[in-house]
Amino acid sequence: DVYEFWRFASRHLFDGKPFTADIINLSLGEYFENWWTRAIERTAAENDVLVVASIGNGADVYTPHPLYPGAGANALGVGVVDAVQDASGNVSLRQFSVPNPRNSSIGPTADLRCKPDIVAPGTALVPSVSEPGAYERVDNWSSLAAPVVTGTAALLIQKAMTEPDLAAAYDQPGKNLVIKAVLMNSA
Repeated sequence: DVYEFWRFASRHLFDGKPFTADIINLSLGEYFENWWTRAIERTAAENDVLVVASIGNGADVYTPHPLYPGAGANALGVGVVDAVQDASGNVSLRQFSVPNPRNSSIGPTADLRCKPDIVAPGTALVPSVSEPGAYERVDNWSSLAAPVVTGTAALLIQKAMTEPDLAAAYDQPGKNLVIKAVLMNSA
């Protein structure tokens, strides 16, 4: 299911209506914890759901500190790796460099945890808002990196649920933490 965030928040976080999901992807955040970021933390813990959230776009855009809910203990906070530029200034959509604090927020968090938990490419072609049928490149955004990690997590969950030997082991309490650990330790 795809929700506009505030609709999801009012329906499932505030009103407490149940939902079934393996993963929640959030490409938004706030500098400080808020009622909804704490509710996301609680939802991840109580529903055994993996929360993948962008961590922020660094000092050049907003703040060098990680944004919540990506900065939360129960969320997999995703930073961004920059696309490589050649000597002519052309940006590659296939090669990426190391994380850069100008473009990817970093920890530690207020309680001294390291963040981001993982980094992913944040450069992509997206549909143009001004020209129908055309695409434009957007560069180095953690809001684009988080869905890349979410898709990878979805593939891992799908594999775990379709392999009989893995399915029984995976379908246990804490499965969200297992996927988070696999991603963090094998990326």
